[in-house]
Amino acid sequence: MRVGIVFHKDPFAAPTGIDLVRLRAIASGLIRRGIETEIVSPVDREGMLEGIIPVRPLEILGTRSSYDLVKTSYHFSLELIDTYAGPVVSRIVRVVDDQLPERDEPFRARLLHCQELVRERASVLVLNN
Repeated sequence: MRVGIVFHKDPFAAPTGIDLVRLRAIASGLIRRGIETEIVSPVDREGMLEGIIPVRPLEILGTRSSYDLVKTSYHFSLELIDTYAGPVVSRIVRVVDDQLPERDEPFRARLLHCQELVRERASVLVLNN
């Protein structure tokens, strides 16, 4: 099985927040279990994280049809998979509506749009609370 994990930020950029800690843990865990896994993100060049996790630029989604599935990391990752035609596992951190959570007000329209993309595109939906 070959998995591409789509991450909406450059995983090489500092600082390392919990989102990058989680990304590295998921990818390295899959790799250690024999599942070929790559991070796909908006990077200029390919590279490696922790010496075992391949990182590929987004363009790979249009050329590498050998992914058995693509997993998105956050709402905004859905905006990046236009060229990928296979199965998608979508993860969203929290569900937004037209009012709540209040902290999402600056990004509400974009988050609602991404949730619509999830509805249209995802084969599987994963939620955390």
